[in-house]
Amino acid sequence: MKKKLVLLVIGYFIALNVSAQLVAQRKLDSLLNILDSKGMIKGSIAVSINGKQLTKKAFGASTQTLYRIGSVTKLFTTVLIFKLVEEKRLSLDDILYKFFPDLPNAKKIKIRDLLYHRSGLHDYTKDTQFENWKNQTKTSEELLTIIRSKSPDFEPDSKADYSNSNFLILGWIVEKLSQSTYAYFLKKKITQPLKMNHTYFGSEASGLDTLSSYSYVNGKWKTEPASNLELHGGAGAILSTPEDLLIFMDGLNSGKLIQKSNWNSMQIILEEYGMGVFANKYGTSPGFGHNGRIEEFYSALWYYPKDKLILAVCLNGIYYPRVDLIEEILKSCTGISFAFPFSEDLSLPDSCLGNYSSGNLKLTCAKDSTNMVIQIQGQDILLDPVRRNYFMNKKMGYFFEFFPDKGEIKVKEKDNVYLFRKLTY
Repeated sequence: MKKKLVLLVIGYFIALNVSAQLVAQRKLDSLLNILDSKGMIKGSIAVSINGKQLTKKAFGASTQTLYRIGSVTKLFTTVLIFKLVEEKRLSLDDILYKFFPDLPNAKKIKIRDLLYHRSGLHDYTKDTQFENWKNQTKTSEELLTIIRSKSPDFEPDSKADYSNSNFLILGWIVEKLSQSTYAYFLKKKITQPLKMNHTYFGSEASGLDTLSSYSYVNGKWKTEPASNLELHGGAGAILSTPEDLLIFMDGLNSGKLIQKSNWNSMQIILEEYGMGVFANKYGTSPGFGHNGRIEEFYSALWYYPKDKLILAVCLNGIYYPRVDLIEEILKSCTGISFAFPFSEDLSLPDSCLGNYSSGNLKLTCAKDSTNMVIQIQGQDILLDPVRRNYFMNKKMGYFFEFFPDKGEIKVKEKDNVYLFRKLTY
């Protein structure tokens, strides 16, 4: 009798869990279908909970189409560095001088400083006219010359600041110590063991099912020119799919790639940075992961331990703000209530009308008998409702989220968020 009761209780909780996942799946599918019907996203999304795939959806492509994942590559590079540490070929306390003695502060910079963005090395994509040569071919020596030509931004380990140079260099260190190409070592240590059949490095993906990326300009999608992936190396040259990214993050979290103690070490945060990861960027519970952007490809890979949830996003065009997309996916999956976009047609409280500023930039929120209007830099931007206290102008690609109690507006554009505060006189 006691055994039957236990089995009944177990069955009850299994049924509850299955039911909750079905509700989450339906809510998530509804959200993504709304955004797709409005033409606001291009790409593919996959989510898993407790090791089981909750959903995968593609918009304008197949689920096996490859996307440039940009800086999500840094997670892979960090894992390869830890593989070398576990194989006793590298220490996090090794100094950069051992590998590249003529780089600025090479005797002071440790491997862990590169991983934590604490090296002070200037970002090779900034203040170097990168836009003029991003589609050219350059050797590693030419890229090293560019890094050497810039003075350090700060003393090593004195602060943290994001720099792609750190992970470009880490990618080269992987090649030096493995005595192979990054692509080969990636395949040997990560993609083949995990059977990630749709993940490639740089030109290795030539001729496969890849996409262009698109920006949204004046109400239309415009093709963006592609950069040469070889220039991004260990900082951003991987192509993958959301499904493969789920496999990667599951392998990382389960100890299939590196020791769990090293995965835990990656999650230790110093001044907002972990080693190859960020923390708590979205949602209300702790999460670890990384975003990527290269041209108009937007990617995200995040793990939430409390809910055992992994979220992978690969987009080649976005009009809806990425922060809203990810927040609403998380809410859909974790049972947090929210209003679907475009489900309500609501006016704005009069308390939100008035003048706002962000630094030297000013805007005015006004309304006439028929329209809400944002006036900024001599332009009148007509607003259409998204949901309560949230409006957009589709042609320009701007979203305006009002916070009446705080007297604030968040102006959102793809991946950017600008905070305006109401002026009082």
